[in-house]
Amino acid sequence: MTIAHIGHEFLHLDVFDGKHIVTLLIERRPAEQVLKPLIISSAVPTDDRISRVQPNPPKVHEITIARCPPKPIISLLDVSAILQMISNVAANYDLLSNQCYWFCCMFLEGLGEKVVKMKGRGYELRGKFGEFYRVLDDGQAKRDIEAYKKRLRADLLVAESLEKNRIKTVYQGAVERRRRKKADMEKSALVAVTPLLRTTERRRTAEELALKSMLSKVMGRTMERVNLNDT
Repeated sequence: MTIAHIGHEFLHLDVFDGKHIVTLLIERRPAEQVLKPLIISSAVPTDDRISRVQPNPPKVHEITIARCPPKPIISLLDVSAILQMISNVAANYDLLSNQCYWFCCMFLEGLGEKVVKMKGRGYELRGKFGEFYRVLDDGQAKRDIEAYKKRLRADLLVAESLEKNRIKTVYQGAVERRRRKKADMEKSALVAVTPLLRTTERRRTAEELALKSMLSKVMGRTMERVNLNDT
């Protein structure tokens, strides 16, 4: 991280593609180039930008040097995730809080223990406009990141709860659909079988009547013979 002589802090990121080193300039500025009284008390859209520059620029002071160890390697995907996190925390530029000093500090805090950080020659100028006016205290970015992580954890718990409820609802819906399907199948089977049952019942009734008639006839003939024998 470097700071220009007028008090603007920005990041120099050296990217190694396996053959060459490309230096990128990453910085936060207000969308309006001319500072107006309005942005002292209210936030304005940012003009966060990434551009390619020459390495080792003149007339700058090194504040902090962050070196990536052999493993793990910080990728451009990691850098993009940190920049997205910064944008999520504060999408607007605020002269008294979310300005260039805060932006650089948030980026370094976002790297965490993945890099080895060393104080540069201009370390005492960190968070200052010029050499005397401190704009950002050292702990503000850390507190903002902790608050952001806390919100993420809360959002994760809410998302997990919603997912559990969704799964429960889907399961209950599936059970209800199976119950309805079973009821429909039973109803369809009953509709199909009822005529057969009725036919079978009629046949059974007819057979019973025929059997009773036959027994009545047999009993009648038997009684007739008994009567004849008695006479």
